[in-house]
Amino acid sequence: GGEIELNGLPGTPVLPTYRRHTVKRGDTLGKLARRYRVPVSRIREANDIPANSSRIRAGQKLKIPVSE
Repeated sequence: GGEIELNGLPGTPVLPTYRRHTVKRGDTLGKLARRYRVPVSRIREANDIPANSSRIRAGQKLKIPVSE
């Protein structure tokens, strides 16, 4: 992971920031990516969704990476 220097202390980890999204009927990874302005690949990565699958289901709670 990336590291930043904070107040002269090296090695402070950079923690990704996430927003929570509860999947609703009709949601797709593509729609969520457009809504939150993040690549589908980042949503997959944050939620351990395999690259060959786009299956999400209503009621599922996803972590959506927040762009900085």
